[in-house]
Amino acid sequence: MSYRILTILLVVAVTLCCIPCKSQTKGDVAVNNTAISTDQEIYSLIQQAREGDAEACKSLAKRYSKGEGVRRSFINAFFMYGIYGERTGVGIDSVATLFDDNDPYKTLAEMLSAPKTNGEKEMREKIERLKQTLPATAELIEASIKFDEVNDTTAFQNALNKAENEGGDVCIFFKLYFYDTYGKAGDALKYMRLYADRWPAFNKAIAESYMDEYEKDGDIENVKRAMECYRKMDEHGMLNASAASQMLKTYLEFKDKGLPQWNKKDLERIKKLADSKKTGKHN
Repeated sequence: MSYRILTILLVVAVTLCCIPCKSQTKGDVAVNNTAISTDQEIYSLIQQAREGDAEACKSLAKRYSKGEGVRRSFINAFFMYGIYGERTGVGIDSVATLFDDNDPYKTLAEMLSAPKTNGEKEMREKIERLKQTLPATAELIEASIKFDEVNDTTAFQNALNKAENEGGDVCIFFKLYFYDTYGKAGDALKYMRLYADRWPAFNKAIAESYMDEYEKDGDIENVKRAMECYRKMDEHGMLNASAASQMLKTYLEFKDKGLPQWNKKDLERIKKLADSKKTGKHN
């Protein structure tokens, strides 16, 4: 059994440079298209995460995993746990601990977070278990493995469409791989921009695309758009070290060219977030 695609999907999951599936009312996906919550406790956790509190990131990951105070999202849970790990040194392979034993997302997390540790028999057992609750997603995983072995594009695309209709946001991992390999130029950014409110981590890739545009045309408005993307990540407590570093670098380079000015407190906060990965913790 080949795990190349599943390994690629792990990288996608961690970096979140991916394409979202359509908003659905089935499965665990709510009707609206935003990750913003009006829950006061969630707001407090977000503010703590913005200050670099690793445990707050873990708590938010748990909330996203269960849909407590926020819309349930495997992707947002995965990303927040990644920031927690970034600030503490905890590996992403332990992300499955967020989910209850009977939660199908736990099985998915185990398969995506450490694909190579799953033997063929164990992988088959997990796929069969997944078929009981998320049959289309299980079929998609099977199709991805087969695709890696025989390059059956049609079967993979059909399975991807079924998984989209089933609901949930796991299919975006697979969508990225498919669009990146066979899609048209701009497909990824088109969908990321459409659903960035629902999955705020998409703003990192969108910001990078705006900076690429600036390099081509020199339009300072693209720099402002990039900074707005980073601001949206920060607004949700999702500014990881890489995004914070890019945000800081962009601000320092362009602060005298029309960007909104930061106060000293925010400047120091972003500097610490940018440094959180190198230190392994945040004080």
